[in-house]
Amino acid sequence: MVTTADQEVESLLIFRLGSVGDTVVALPGFRLIKQAFPNAKRVVLTNKPVNHQACALELILDNMDLADSFIDYPCHVSLLQKIFLLRKIIKENHFTKMIYFHQSRSWLQAWRDYLFFKFCGIKKIIGLSLFQHGFQYRFDRKTNLYESEYQRLARQLKALGQIDWTDKSITELALTEDELKKARDIIETDIQNQPFIVCSIGTKHPMKEWGEDNWKAMIQSIAKQYTNHCLVFIGVQSEYARSEALLSLWQGPTVNLCGKLSVRESAAILKYATIFIGHDSGPMHLAASVGTACVAIFSRHAKPGCWYPYGSQHKIIYPPGDSIRSITVESVIREIHSALGVIACKA
Repeated sequence: MVTTADQEVESLLIFRLGSVGDTVVALPGFRLIKQAFPNAKRVVLTNKPVNHQACALELILDNMDLADSFIDYPCHVSLLQKIFLLRKIIKENHFTKMIYFHQSRSWLQAWRDYLFFKFCGIKKIIGLSLFQHGFQYRFDRKTNLYESEYQRLARQLKALGQIDWTDKSITELALTEDELKKARDIIETDIQNQPFIVCSIGTKHPMKEWGEDNWKAMIQSIAKQYTNHCLVFIGVQSEYARSEALLSLWQGPTVNLCGKLSVRESAAILKYATIFIGHDSGPMHLAASVGTACVAIFSRHAKPGCWYPYGSQHKIIYPPGDSIRSITVESVIREIHSALGVIACKA
């Protein structure tokens, strides 16, 4: 457990790699770290992903008071260079304690990481299990689902205390008034104050891509029934042309915001959306973090449950076969109707 002496450290290093989805699922953990080390300077050692569809962690944590500064993790250098660079950083910043806030690791990977950071000069590491079971995903036989990454990360940080899962604010992004105002301005001028559905075709992994023909068939089908809704696409600039082609199939008003918003501005737009439709992706986790119901199309990239969006209001479609392409258009449309029907009943 964390002691009073631990809490009084002046500088704390937090090791956390990833992009949008990885950061959103870590928000409860970041809040727990702040609670455990309220007076420490919290510095995150993180990566700047090479993939242009990924986003740096600091862009999401901006203005949230969960981290004071960020240090780039030297991904693309040799092991010796990494040790040399990190030893210098750790010594200059007087880091003695580190929160190991990484994804699930095997026994061998855990020992490798432990020895690596010890060589770099860290004296105490919190959140890294060296036992063979590590912090692997637990399976719930009642639900036939694995625990979520939210919960697994909470167990990883159990030495810091417990997370109150009844507190809905633990996954919030603390959107600023400027970010919300920009969203409201777009809704007023471009969306013309109509109810709207948000889609995103983005994914970093080809195996998580549902397929162009499926997207076209789905949009053509629901376009006939939801002409009172505007269809909005969000994502990065490279997804603009493909999103534009899909929007041309919609019979009502459309708005293409790909490449036009920051990550947090996209979250602000999602906050006002009726539903979100998309792959297991960063935008899906953003939608969940602001309380918007998701129709989430999953691949078998992860075990069922591990990376599901936070909350009980979502419609999850997991492949019945070996590939995401085994998910039928009809099954997705059925879940869209169900999600919109539930929302209509609550209105």
